[in-house]
Amino acid sequence: MTVFSDNIKLLRKKHNMSQADLAEKLYLTPQAISKWECGFCEPDLEFLCKLAKVFCVTTDELLGISDNVSDEYMIGIDGGGTKTEFILFSSNGKIAGHKILGGTNPNVYGIENSFSVIKKGIDGFLIPGAGSIKGVYGGIAGCGSGNNAENLTQMLQNEYPDVKIKITSDIENVVGSVKDVSDCIAVICGTGSIVYAKTNEKYHRLGGWGYLFDKFGSGFTIGRDAICAVLAENDKTGEKTILTELIEEKIGGKIWDKINKIYSKGTEYIASFSQDVFNAYNQNDEVAKKILDMNFTGIAELINHAYKKYSCDKKVILSGGITKNKEIMGNIIKSKVDSDIELIFPDMPQIYGACRMCCNVFSITDDNFEENFRDDYFNIVKVGEKNA
Repeated sequence: MTVFSDNIKLLRKKHNMSQADLAEKLYLTPQAISKWECGFCEPDLEFLCKLAKVFCVTTDELLGISDNVSDEYMIGIDGGGTKTEFILFSSNGKIAGHKILGGTNPNVYGIENSFSVIKKGIDGFLIPGAGSIKGVYGGIAGCGSGNNAENLTQMLQNEYPDVKIKITSDIENVVGSVKDVSDCIAVICGTGSIVYAKTNEKYHRLGGWGYLFDKFGSGFTIGRDAICAVLAENDKTGEKTILTELIEEKIGGKIWDKINKIYSKGTEYIASFSQDVFNAYNQNDEVAKKILDMNFTGIAELINHAYKKYSCDKKVILSGGITKNKEIMGNIIKSKVDSDIELIFPDMPQIYGACRMCCNVFSITDDNFEENFRDDYFNIVKVGEKNA
């Protein structure tokens, strides 16, 4: 009871919740939470499971129970421009904790803010009575340039001196998400876009210079092009497009009246309009077709360039939020790349790649790792969709 009450207080504070906030999530009174934290009573199984979901931990961790007091866990991190996903897992691929926080690209948010989000994610898994954290592996967008990876690694190592920590580019997560692939071309199309050619364990970068300089292939550029198309129709200088109806419905008014709102919400908000382009494409909108053709032609040109210049393997791994529209994206890119190039859309998420790379750091192998991870992860996703 003492361990449980301490854990409740610790986790509530780490999630910046008051007793009233937690009570609201559980449809209880603040007095009920207070009784748990004071050790006067404990929740029944239903509320114990709900608490575990709220705090992204297991019920055993919440109760301070471990079958083996020497249990050691690892943390995999997939950091992007919009969101950062954290997984607490064991060496056999079983997931003990999961959470999603804000973006951590240091080129967008600054190194201090990126550190703060990563620290918050790690701290959420440091629970009294649970197993210790053996290592942390983070593939973070923006950490393939400058000294971002080294600086973040050092900042985190100073914070957690007893934990082995490695921070790299998120492209490592992409390559790690596919089995039996070595030399290849890896592409991320999320809020931003980037292409890497991997040869002999060395990465050669193409693009990925950020929203001010990249021209195509990202959620931001597709969303920006959509807004430009709507503004052009509004000014009578562009073609009529379904995008006007879709975007003005989303923003709750005419495009010109809401332009300040679009500017104020920044790159992530603009990237959110990319899905409207895919929706318009499925309705045979000619403007949407031109936007996607232009954006994915740009990605295809980078793939062709990487393939020819660096003598990569013919496999191209495509990942990131935009790839959920993989049929449209794949058809356009396939029509514009060399015929012997094979496009691969991984069926495992980038965070799986981060966890696999973390295991590589410790030379850990388990034949059941992928199966265990897959079962746990997609159950978590289903629960999240159900509760959304």
